[in-house]
Amino acid sequence: NFDGFRLSARGDRLAFTHETWQQGRRQRQNIQFDLNTLTLTQGDAAPSQNLTPPRRDGLVVQGWEDTTKPTLAGKRLPLEDYESSKSLAIAADAHHFALGTNWYIRWFDAQGRQQWEKPTPSTAWLVNASADGRFVVAALGDGTIRWYRTADGSEALALFVHADAQRWVVWTPEGFFAASSPEAESLMGYVLNQGRDKEAEFVSAAQLRKEFNRPDLIARLIAGDEAAIAAAVRQVGDVRQILARSLPPEIELLSPAEASTNGDYELKLRITPRAGGVGRVLLRKDGVAQEAGRGEAP
Repeated sequence: NFDGFRLSARGDRLAFTHETWQQGRRQRQNIQFDLNTLTLTQGDAAPSQNLTPPRRDGLVVQGWEDTTKPTLAGKRLPLEDYESSKSLAIAADAHHFALGTNWYIRWFDAQGRQQWEKPTPSTAWLVNASADGRFVVAALGDGTIRWYRTADGSEALALFVHADAQRWVVWTPEGFFAASSPEAESLMGYVLNQGRDKEAEFVSAAQLRKEFNRPDLIARLIAGDEAAIAAAVRQVGDVRQILARSLPPEIELLSPAEASTNGDYELKLRITPRAGGVGRVLLRKDGVAQEAGRGEAP
């Protein structure tokens, strides 16, 4: 839904069509996400004023939808063999435009000269450009929406909204994140490669919440305060550095994942230390920290 993918002038508010398969049929609703307040609004209550769809006039770009031969003013744009264009957004001043393909986000000037290309983890089905010229925002086939800086194509932010349209998580490449609830923190994590002959490690964002749960940084970044991210990295380190030297413990559930009892439920876990050892063990119920039960944590 090209026209449903709407963006504010500063790129800080976004509206999109959320489509899921529920109760045996496809269901669609409008979603708006505000990076300033970190709030998600859904349904008819989602306002879309001052949000604009991708611009497709101002430059003569043709063949951009589902073809391998898009053109600008009749001149072929450079794509790789078998690369297919999927989406288009022309900048507000018509001096640049973004092309989303099955492999890349590409940023061109008005003469068709490519300024940068950014590999994407999945097809860029939708793109939009903020009117202030700072961001290209793309909706990707992996379910994420990502903000790329027009200056160099670097990724600034990523947003994932769960199919229930309730849980969401937003994060920066450095690892700082915000989530709708403690449960939503498990929607995102980090894969740490450990060489060719050893399997990669996966670490949930929830296990790094003490250092990296920083909703304040998300709003500051989108407002243009890039220095805040750099200062936070200097203070706690980049998430890749943290993981390399201090992997959190591995937690395995030994009790049944579902219990059919109205009485006591005995929760059994196996906690296996890794590079970072085992610190305080905290149990949350419905997001609220619980008092320690019988026995000491290992």
